[in-house]
Amino acid sequence: NKTWGQASSYDLCINTSQIGIEKTADFIANFFRNRFGF
Repeated sequence: NKTWGQASSYDLCINTSQIGIEKTADFIANFFRNRFGF
């Protein structure tokens, strides 16, 4: 049973205010490549 909005309910949770939008996009792209082998 998961609670909507809790970080523990997600595979990936990023605080964009800490690293900015551009670095967040890079982080997500790298995560996707590593997670799914692209």
